Amino acid sequence: MTDVSPSPLRPLAVIAAISVVLVIAGGLALRSSSFDLSPVQALNGLHRGLIGTIGDGVYKLVGPLPAIIGTVIITVIIAAVRRDLAAASTFAITVAATWLPAAFIKIMVARPRPPQSLLPHPPHTQPDASYPSGHTVFLIALAIAAVLITRSRAVRRIWVIAGIAGTLLVAFCVLTDGLHYPTDVIASAIWGGGVAPLVGALWSRAVVPRIRLFRPNGKGPTSSTQTPAR
Repeated sequence: MTDVSPSPLRPLAVIAAISVVLVIAGGLALRSSSFDLSPVQALNGLHRGLIGTIGDGVYKLVGPLPAIIGTVIITVIIAAVRRDLAAASTFAITVAATWLPAAFIKIMVARPRPPQSLLPHPPHTQPDASYPSGHTVFLIALAIAAVLITRSRAVRRIWVIAGIAGTLLVAFCVLTDGLHYPTDVIASAIWGGGVAPLVGALWSRAVVPRIRLFRPNGKGPTSSTQTPAR
């Protein structure tokens, strides 16, 4: 078993800590503010026809239950196709440990959703808070988790491009749906982009090498879940 060097993790830990502080502090500062309502009203005005259908569809597709089911299915596929429990666990832990804590930020900040009465096409009432956008956090965590377990540089680039495109699409949809403020989405990007790399690195570098189940033939740490060189 090789020892995990703390030096590669330190920059990720610093970035994650800064991200968490920024998101929490920003949320507390914005909890009673609707200064960025105007962009929501403008984008919500587009919520009709095909754009409205796509927005509603994407929002439902990335909802909590589909997200959980999808993550489980992808994890099982990774484990079955690659025969690599370390990679599968890294994927699942990175997504879950990045996405689920965002729900606690919602509860702590308790920022109300954009007021329906001021929107051209108001959505159905949402029971939870607005900040941050859980949908956006999930997409970012999913993309980063995929990058972390991918061996090929070329495929990693594809995942990066797909992740950026998917995140932009979800951000556009939650804004046109009138469900979030732009600052909710920005906070989600900061949270996901800052927290997910640290979670994945901690799990693959510090936990996986110490669990016999994740080692090929039980002899040494697997290399498939090592965070790719940057």
